[in-house]
Amino acid sequence: MAIASTTSAAAGLGNQMATGSSSALAQVVNTMKAQSNGLADGAMLLDTNGAVLFQSEAIGAEDIVTLAALGRQAMQSGQMTSNAATLDFGGPVRDSTGDLMGVLAVDWSSAILIGTIQAELMRNVAIAVGLLAAALCAATYMLRHFLGRPLQAISDAVQNVSTGDYTTVVPGTDREDE
Repeated sequence: MAIASTTSAAAGLGNQMATGSSSALAQVVNTMKAQSNGLADGAMLLDTNGAVLFQSEAIGAEDIVTLAALGRQAMQSGQMTSNAATLDFGGPVRDSTGDLMGVLAVDWSSAILIGTIQAELMRNVAIAVGLLAAALCAATYMLRHFLGRPLQAISDAVQNVSTGDYTTVVPGTDREDE
């Protein structure tokens, strides 16, 4: 979602930058932030000289430095760049002819990472519970098969002997491991 939203917003900014309308730039960036459901913490728009054209109000001093560096990196490469440690993405902004106009750098919330980790954790817990249930079923079957059946056969034979049937063979008397 972060990459797609950053790329989409960067694409929408190209023609706005060509007109030089700062209010239109702010509107595109603020719309992208609003559509992110609170996951975009802040954004910064840089021109090709590295000058800040727009910066959202929620950006802290540390984020300004990080986003500016990421923006310069995206400008030099002409491609989407990212900083996985801080979940920041920088995308080139191009006009309708494909010329580089600047860079949009977005600071995405760690909620993306936390949500991914939580989903992976829940999946792993579900797998572990399923495996545990299968192991318990297998253990129950093994106990019943290897312990319960022989004990039931002995119990039945003893019951027959107690009713006076002395011809009943008690199973397991030939085993030497008891």
